[in-house]
Amino acid sequence: MAGPLVYIPSIIVPYPIPTPSPLPPATYQALDLGSFIFASNPYEAGIPPKNTWAPDPAQPGVVNPPSTVQLVTNPTDIADVTKVDPPYMLNPPGCEMHEKTGQWKFKYADHYVARAVRVPYMYYQKSKSDPKTGILIRDYFLIGFEGGMGY
Repeated sequence: MAGPLVYIPSIIVPYPIPTPSPLPPATYQALDLGSFIFASNPYEAGIPPKNTWAPDPAQPGVVNPPSTVQLVTNPTDIADVTKVDPPYMLNPPGCEMHEKTGQWKFKYADHYVARAVRVPYMYYQKSKSDPKTGILIRDYFLIGFEGGMGY
């Protein structure tokens, strides 16, 4: 079963994304970018059980995961995509766009950013008191579009 790679700390497994085949090249680039963003995340996410990220039946398109879950820790189960959900989940309804131009510091240099997007995502952090318990964390990453707009 082929699919894009999903980063799991110290383990990389193929996680199939149900899509028609063949996909346009831009779709593969989007999947690669998503995988790269999540792989770059500095926070270690636990692996939630299957259907943790399932949409809320009462609110189609909305994901309301539980505040805690029992994480999947067995390496054999982690590699079996029928038993686990991906470690990270986007929350697209909460995306925000900012059109005010500005400067972002990156690697000690100023970069002109014409537009920024704030993207919410969720993951389960291992509990300090019980590493098999995951605590839901809601966080954001920022995407800055550098250049353009006649700077």
